[in-house]
Amino acid sequence: MMGKSLMLKKTLDVCKKSEVGGNPLQPPTSYRSPRFILSYLILFGIFFTSCSKSTPLVSFDRKEVFQSIKIHYKYNFKDEINTFNLKCIKDLILDGTVAMDFWYNEDEQNTLIKIVNEIDFFNLSDTLKTIRPDSLACLFDPDPGLQSLKIKYLNNNKTVKWFLYNTDSLELNRISKITNLLDSILENDPGYQMLPEPNGGYL
Repeated sequence: MMGKSLMLKKTLDVCKKSEVGGNPLQPPTSYRSPRFILSYLILFGIFFTSCSKSTPLVSFDRKEVFQSIKIHYKYNFKDEINTFNLKCIKDLILDGTVAMDFWYNEDEQNTLIKIVNEIDFFNLSDTLKTIRPDSLACLFDPDPGLQSLKIKYLNNNKTVKWFLYNTDSLELNRISKITNLLDSILENDPGYQMLPEPNGGYL
């Protein structure tokens, strides 16, 4: 009889503990509170974001280097290369313009410097000589108007302006050696190639 009383007492004690402390197989009530759940979600979000950043996205960013030669080239209608502020602008015509970060790496800068010296850029006229206005060159249309190229290198800082049409061919050939190189470097840049294509055209 005494044994049965002890067993009954233990059973009652276990039931009381269950009522006070809850089911030991379930997590404490505090873990199921809205505040705990919110904290858990925030921590999970931070962890997930950290994991996402560890997988780099495909990028064609150029390695940033000091620009010993700086270029500001305004060409066509609204296209620009401006390494004074490390940007370039692509004319999308009907869709406006789009800009992206851009500068020249060391090898490109060395090539540019070589061509600048080769054409004696800093001794060119401020405005390239034009030919007679009654020339056949006047028939080209549409005319994007005045083009310009500013170059700063060492103690030299010069801007040259010209027209694509009606400019003396000899002087145009000289300036074209540097502008063709600028065009080629930009157009072969993977980041630039990912920009949208122009929409429409000029009449």
